[in-house]
Amino acid sequence: MKPPVAAIVALLTCLASQTALASPPPGFRRTQVYLQPSFQMSRFVGPLAGDTGWSVGFGATQGIQFGYFGANITLNTDYFLTTEASKPPPYQHGLQIARFHLAGRFMVPFGEFWPFLEISATRLSLISNSLVEQMGPELNHHAFGGALGIRLVQLSPLFIEIQSNWEYLVGMEESSLVTVQLALGVRTLL
Repeated sequence: MKPPVAAIVALLTCLASQTALASPPPGFRRTQVYLQPSFQMSRFVGPLAGDTGWSVGFGATQGIQFGYFGANITLNTDYFLTTEASKPPPYQHGLQIARFHLAGRFMVPFGEFWPFLEISATRLSLISNSLVEQMGPELNHHAFGGALGIRLVQLSPLFIEIQSNWEYLVGMEESSLVTVQLALGVRTLL
């Protein structure tokens, strides 16, 4: 009789996490602060997906990490091309958004790769609203979501981080925003 695959995966995950928790890398348990500029691409999911394409954006994150737990603040902006090119002024052809994130982070080190999970609350502001007919006249929205990512710390104190975010946009026709982000940051121990 073959053991179920899910049970094997769960067992290996528990063993790996116990190994990581038992022997973290030097300096991991000390308080760290970090700053990371990032390049990102975002995409609306849901009713707004048909009216927008992928965005190009930039951001900056400042964070603090206490061993396995941390918190960060992120400011970022994205610019989306839209299908509104045929409309006359005052409509614009693009949609620009700015976001302010507050996030909690759980990180587990595996050698030079440190995977993490984030839970976030976001304030999203529409700087230009070419999709006013679909989104309504409100320029500010709340969102909540999370992120999965991994940090490569081989170049310490520099690091490379890749993450994927999902945010549910409250009050925006059940739309979500998915973001893929690449960052190069610097960290220091306190």
